[in-house]
Amino acid sequence: MAGEINDNDIDKLQICYDRIANDGLKILRYNLVIIGIYISVIGFLFQSSPELQYRLITSYYTWCGAFVWLLSSFYVLFAYDTSRKLSVVNFYPNMGRLLEKTNPRTLTFNVRAAVYTSAIAFSLLGVGIFDSFLPVGIALEYIGVSAFIILVVAVIPLLVTKYGLFAKRTLEELF
Repeated sequence: MAGEINDNDIDKLQICYDRIANDGLKILRYNLVIIGIYISVIGFLFQSSPELQYRLITSYYTWCGAFVWLLSSFYVLFAYDTSRKLSVVNFYPNMGRLLEKTNPRTLTFNVRAAVYTSAIAFSLLGVGIFDSFLPVGIALEYIGVSAFIILVVAVIPLLVTKYGLFAKRTLEELF
């Protein structure tokens, strides 16, 4: 955002930041509901077997899923907090300077990253439950390849869209 920001631009940015904040709050709510369901299911499934409880707690997939879930929560909390503050930017002094230093694309990326990491986290937590029931553990290679395929299927369209549009704009400017 180069140059001076007028009131119309500020209104549009506030609406954009408000939408990002609302989306972030929805994702955070879904994350908390799903983790609550996950903990309830674990409590129900493993209430009678200490061996299964131990295998779940020591499962590599459970620990990775919990870490990725926390990462997802941090992504969405960062996007929500920043967007909510910027959606009420009329209350800040030097609001034009503040808006010039922020980028809604970065916050939108954080919300998308939160969705992807949430999906990966809950998949890993599900694999952790499944792995604790098996007498022999699931080979890490299978999970790694599956996670890589999911990541590629989720990220490649975003990259193609972003860089394809960038290349198109660049070529249009040249010719």
